[in-house]
Amino acid sequence: MTYLKLIILFSFLLLFSCKHSSCKSDQNRDNVIPAKEPGNDINIECKTFYAETTGWGYDVFVNGKQMIHQPNIPCISGNKGFTSEDKAKKTADFVSGKIKRNIIPPVVSLNELDSLGVLK
Repeated sequence: MTYLKLIILFSFLLLFSCKHSSCKSDQNRDNVIPAKEPGNDINIECKTFYAETTGWGYDVFVNGKQMIHQPNIPCISGNKGFTSEDKAKKTADFVSGKIKRNIIPPVVSLNELDSLGVLK
């Protein structure tokens, strides 16, 4: 009986000690962007695209290399894209700003999407 209690206790500790991210965008987390140093400007380009099955999405290129391919709205379950190109562009520009401020990975939260007005 003591072993059962220890196993249950260990299970609860393990379960609650793990940090779960409630929101992850579809990003290649293996890519590392060097810290921005004076005189070392990075070139960031955002492009939107349309997929008939999901809607609008965006790509973010850093120094010509694709760093983010986001076909779906971040933090929203399922395969739902943005309803307009403007909303996808606004989110891509927001992510680009995070990269410029060296916030890596540039995860977008549900509250940030709501503040941008892209969920309506």
